[in-house]
Amino acid sequence: MIHVSMLQRFIQDNLGSRTGSVFSDDTNSFPYSTILARVEVIAKALSSALHRKAKCAVLCDSNLNAAISVLSCWRAEMVVIPLSMNYGERQCREILGLVEPDLLLTDNDSIDWPNKYNLVDDILVLSRNSAGSEEALIDVAAILCTSGTTGKPKGAMISEAGLIANVLDIARYFKLTCDDTTLIARPLYHCAVLTGEFLVSLNAGANLYFGETGYNPTRLFAYIRDCGITTIGGTPTLFNHVSRFISQHNVQHSVRNIAISGECMTTKVAAGIRDAFINTNIYNVYGLTEASPRVSYLDATLFDRYPESIGMPLASVSVKIVDEFCNEVPAGSDGILLVRGSNIMKGYYRNPELSSKVLRDGWLNTGDVCSRDSQGLMHIKGRSDDLIIKAGMNIYPAEIENQLKESSIFSDIVAYGVFTQSGQEISIDAVLAEGAKHLTVRDVFAICGKTLPAYQLPATINLVEALEKNASGKTLRPRTKLC
Repeated sequence: MIHVSMLQRFIQDNLGSRTGSVFSDDTNSFPYSTILARVEVIAKALSSALHRKAKCAVLCDSNLNAAISVLSCWRAEMVVIPLSMNYGERQCREILGLVEPDLLLTDNDSIDWPNKYNLVDDILVLSRNSAGSEEALIDVAAILCTSGTTGKPKGAMISEAGLIANVLDIARYFKLTCDDTTLIARPLYHCAVLTGEFLVSLNAGANLYFGETGYNPTRLFAYIRDCGITTIGGTPTLFNHVSRFISQHNVQHSVRNIAISGECMTTKVAAGIRDAFINTNIYNVYGLTEASPRVSYLDATLFDRYPESIGMPLASVSVKIVDEFCNEVPAGSDGILLVRGSNIMKGYYRNPELSSKVLRDGWLNTGDVCSRDSQGLMHIKGRSDDLIIKAGMNIYPAEIENQLKESSIFSDIVAYGVFTQSGQEISIDAVLAEGAKHLTVRDVFAICGKTLPAYQLPATINLVEALEKNASGKTLRPRTKLC
């Protein structure tokens, strides 16, 4: 009897049964059947060259080629490690050093690698010596690495069952059809894109449009305006900028589904997004790479009333909010969010010590501070490791940022802790809105004094031209530092 994995069946069932849907980018358009044929060719070549569950890194300039490569690896029962040059060569090399893949699939022939040969068309194989299958990877579909903004990358081992479970959970509420066109404008390196956009769309037989990757609100606006996009995902910051373009130019669009994740939502940003996407289903969702990634979603019917909430857990996901002794806290109290389900990673690749710290008795410690309101809706307050302790008060930077973002003078803002001789203090970096460029630091201090409670007032304010962001548009928070 021939063994068929869950992902092999998923690929065959979805690519093989859709007749009118296409994969497109700025220059090409291919029906699902053509994509499946190409996937089969690459998978056959991979299977003949490598053992089952070999580690295959994917680093393509073209997002469309990356998608084909990922599907080909899964069709050949390999473990996928998505990479992206959007985070820089150094981080790619760190991930390659951590995972030590058996081969790398790329469409960039300038990459320096000892053994290089063409696989099919413009897909190249860059091979290594293979040491054979690893027991830890037998049921693993992908090693998904964090962005490494707070240290060296960590590789979350995601199982086939966990990935498929997450796709099906998302599909229960994110209702896509073969008439939809999903824009993939961020690298598949992001688990939110790989699972919540790419695989969920494939499961529905939707059309897929692969745009240029990287944080570019102007380009995203053009795709929405010109390409008949109906479904898109991104961060609140990204949609905040895109919404301004749409409202300023009074652009008509066909977007009917939006998934927003990666940052805390504010009521002001939510209102701006709603103004630009009046008849769109907007889902505020929450997840993390270690959970494949989706954990919860706010139903679109609740977005206008509770935009700052991340809603309720997915159908197959359990959550609890606990104190420092792992006792569940009552509604309205803050605690650390723990998550359990088949979507949770098996652990960090080659890092059992760190795995044991975040995985205990089947529960994943997200490290996120969360609370539940009287209706059971969850609210993320921030990262526990971003915590600022000032004069004995626990302060979460996101709370400061959300309050100040309600003011029209700020275009963007980030808060973080600074250690001084007298203790920990608060610092903020702020980007002033166009109409507020004349304001001084003294003026901003005065505005903070009127907006924030005394214990949240910053000791230092830095007016900057822009905040540093990663490739998905998520603001990179400066780490708590000495002053």
